[in-house]
Amino acid sequence: MINPQQPSSDAEPFTLEEGQNAVRSRAMRSALISGMGAKVATTLLGFISVGIAVRVIGPVEYGIVATLVGLTGALGFLDFGIGNAAITVAARHYSTGSWRDLRKFVLNTFGFLSLVGFLALMSLGTMVLVFPDEALLPAEGVDPSDIRYSILLFVVSSAMSIPLTLGSRLALAYQKGWQANLVMLGASVLTFVSCYIGSLSAQGLLYFTACFVIFPVLLNGMLTVIQVKRTLSLADGWRDGFSVRDLKGVLLGGAPFMVLSVATAAFSQGQSLVVAYVVGASGAALYGLVSKLFVGTMSLFSNALLQLWASTSHALAQRDVQWVRRTFSRMFALTMTVYGVVSVLLIAFGGIIIDIWTGSLVAVSRWDLFAFALWSLYSFGMSQFSMLLNGANRIWLQAALNLMVAGAAVPLAIHWSEKIGIVGVPYANLVAHLVFLGIPTIFAVRKVLRT
Repeated sequence: MINPQQPSSDAEPFTLEEGQNAVRSRAMRSALISGMGAKVATTLLGFISVGIAVRVIGPVEYGIVATLVGLTGALGFLDFGIGNAAITVAARHYSTGSWRDLRKFVLNTFGFLSLVGFLALMSLGTMVLVFPDEALLPAEGVDPSDIRYSILLFVVSSAMSIPLTLGSRLALAYQKGWQANLVMLGASVLTFVSCYIGSLSAQGLLYFTACFVIFPVLLNGMLTVIQVKRTLSLADGWRDGFSVRDLKGVLLGGAPFMVLSVATAAFSQGQSLVVAYVVGASGAALYGLVSKLFVGTMSLFSNALLQLWASTSHALAQRDVQWVRRTFSRMFALTMTVYGVVSVLLIAFGGIIIDIWTGSLVAVSRWDLFAFALWSLYSFGMSQFSMLLNGANRIWLQAALNLMVAGAAVPLAIHWSEKIGIVGVPYANLVAHLVFLGIPTIFAVRKVLRT
């Protein structure tokens, strides 16, 4: 095994002049600061871009754009979980100086994801071209051909994103998470600028669809090219080639993440269906607004948590458990304190925010906000435990536990929402999550930190 601080000549592209602890700690700080700054900026720019789009193309056509953008996350399973697995595997190879293994892994991963993206493009693109107009998001007063081409543009960008998001995962693995934050910010800036230009020339549905779906793919593609080129920079990098055995390892590594994503999707979609069918449309509106209020605040720390995942894997590969203990405890204390203060402020002023946001059309009580604040605070804390376990490669455990949560939370949410209304859903989530996932996860984290 090569020591990353004393690499051989063929490891030169990854030479680290500082100690590994300093590199990881700096990566955490830069990811936290740049992630929060980028998230605030992208949120503000996103609100402005949406406002411009609604005013130019109207609420009906923007509804089509919003639907397509919302489907982006739902199609995340198309990479078979390999994208997330790449964070752990690449961070391990990088930290131990296993350059040949790293090159082979990245080459096989990028090649397989490119093949998946091509197949997705061919299959979904063909479906969009042959389906009748009434099967493709029909909207009164909107040209069906505009809808068809907008959906086709979305399919193309989604298929391209399957291999082209690998760069952000590699940036995290190489302790450069700030690069992924920069890509996110750059995409939001370009989206805003293009929307403003479109407003000056009164562009239509297809143009604004392109504004919202193209730029994240293009900038992620640039980052992927940079990171893959960096990984394969050695003279014999391309001669490693593809291997059936290596490809099998890539697929097996992504399998638990795919199961985990399915379990998470089943849980979140189940809650939405419970609210819609049990509480009703008014309850669904309240649930969506309050959830967005808390989830939006939680997302300020999401990029830093991803870097925690990669840095934990990096440190554990070098058996530096002390760094993991110290960094995790500090990160947990800092972020939970900040988020706790924000949650108290949202309980106090969330009703006013929603009142202004909706024009007094949706009313929310303090008890509603308290229930959501309690669930979101617990959920945020558990997400940090999850990032630690991801870095320790305890994925199958989380996948199994999340499947149990999804099976238990939905019937409990139905029962409690019938009894006490909308607040029954977050309380049901909290109880099911704590019993089936929270307690086992705490024990698993204690084991990792003591190993």
